[in-house]
Amino acid sequence: MDEDRIKYALSRARNELELSRIYRALSKRIHPDLAGGSGERFVSLNREYGTALAALKSGGGASVRPSPPRDDFDPYKVVREMGFPAVEDPRACIYLAINRYKNAGLYNRKVRSAPALRKRNAAILRTVLYWARIYDPAFVEIFLSWDRRRLEGLATTALHRAGSELRSRLDMAYSQFMEYQEFGRPMTAQLVRSNLDDALETIELYHLDRDGAKFFAQWLLAELDKPPCFVPEGGS
Repeated sequence: MDEDRIKYALSRARNELELSRIYRALSKRIHPDLAGGSGERFVSLNREYGTALAALKSGGGASVRPSPPRDDFDPYKVVREMGFPAVEDPRACIYLAINRYKNAGLYNRKVRSAPALRKRNAAILRTVLYWARIYDPAFVEIFLSWDRRRLEGLATTALHRAGSELRSRLDMAYSQFMEYQEFGRPMTAQLVRSNLDDALETIELYHLDRDGAKFFAQWLLAELDKPPCFVPEGGS
């Protein structure tokens, strides 16, 4: 993990408790006393942790309580449908909303345009964007680009095959990502990293730099640096 990844992971903490959890998770990966650790990266981690903590204490990273919608839209409905009726944390909500998007097949043209599913589809998409704006506004454009490219598809046979492989790899990675969020098994996190790394290699190999999948995979890698959100601290 390079210094930019360390800085990015720490900067995404919304409060001091979350920052502390991210710091401990990163420490377990790069502490110089551990296999594969690095003294230089650990020094960088401590420096960036101090910077992020100062920003939070000054109010630069204060958590934002979501404002209620002005119509009858319920941003928690999709979350409840995923079997988590008590979840309110924006981070957990965006993860669950993306999972609902994937499970509902909204990247498929036929599913997206089906008249009988139009209301459901719109609610799911709106839920993803609602929680993205609260949890990580930068993810809004990442998601829209990823969604748009999946619907467009790829023209040539070679790119179509590569694109299909890439989509399958990302779908598998996200399913494993959600499994890790729920159970916190380190082996599962390793599988997610492996699939995301393979996806990024495919993107580079076929020059799919414009594909929103690249930024989505990078976003997931950064999120994976955080402790699993459905596992109590100290649990596994």
